[in-house]
Amino acid sequence: MWARSALRTRAALGVSASMIGVLLCSIVHAEPAPRGKKAKPTASQAAPTQPSTTPTAPAADGASPDLSSVLSKLAKIEALQAHFVEEKRMALLAQPMRSQGTLFYAKPRLLARHTEQPRKSSLLLRDETLSFGDAKHSESIALSAQPSLRVLVDTFVSVLAGDLAALERVATLSIEPLPNQGFRIRVTPKDDKVKRLVRAMSFEGQGALLSRMELLDANGDTTVTTFRDVKLRAPFSATERTRLFRIGG
Repeated sequence: MWARSALRTRAALGVSASMIGVLLCSIVHAEPAPRGKKAKPTASQAAPTQPSTTPTAPAADGASPDLSSVLSKLAKIEALQAHFVEEKRMALLAQPMRSQGTLFYAKPRLLARHTEQPRKSSLLLRDETLSFGDAKHSESIALSAQPSLRVLVDTFVSVLAGDLAALERVATLSIEPLPNQGFRIRVTPKDDKVKRLVRAMSFEGQGALLSRMELLDANGDTTVTTFRDVKLRAPFSATERTRLFRIGG
């Protein structure tokens, strides 16, 4: 049962042939970070730690990014689109599994991720329903019937929506500066059942752009998604919603 739930979770977040992708892409702003400060190892390079909600102390030559400030800027975003490249790194494989495509997001809970390579597939979050598949076949999940999956999807959507209160209910948060005015937000689920699926997530940005997301599975495998050509935009029209937010789009 856990295995089936895990597969569905990864489809939702872009961890296997999916999202989260989430996973999972949006524009964010941060306060200037210390120049020349070396980035800490990613989740796949270092032993997992339990982050603190206390922001990293600012260095003498710059200000540390502030979690509330970063998320408040995210909360102002109505819609966006981006290209993504995702690499699934598994201990059993010598080379990562690579996929790429396009992602669309609209507040409050509308997300479409269309994978173009190596094979076409789509993932769609519409309110409380998660669907995935291709033009020939699709499957839908009611999030109310999958509590652990619901928490993971809500976590990702809450990051995109800049909802600090919602994030703090389900996860432990921390933020740290990266070089060149960058930042990294670490998200660690509080629920033990969720941790059986995903141990931690991190979101990196530079300047005003969210450029990287990493998911650390409970088994140690990682999924790294990078974003490019991220564009803020006006709300999607009814015609665009019909065309873009569908399976096989």
